[in-house]
Amino acid sequence: MLVVVLAVTSAFTTDFSKTSKEDATIIKGHRKLNAEGTECQISNDCSTDFSSTVCKVGNVPAGAQLWGMDENNECTVVLYKP
Repeated sequence: MLVVVLAVTSAFTTDFSKTSKEDATIIKGHRKLNAEGTECQISNDCSTDFSSTVCKVGNVPAGAQLWGMDENNECTVVLYKP
């Protein structure tokens, strides 16, 4: 009985993981050219869906952090690695 419960739980978890990644919103990330984020340069794709890893140039740990544009057209919105 325990094996059946674990198998069903695992199946639901796997299905949920796939759905979450497929539903992620991918947008262009921008590199801040000044501290205020009023000047920005477009870079690579990022996700608006929360994860523990912020989006960076080239999607590498040493890259500069990338930002999304807010309603004032400033790059101040935290984005995540897709």
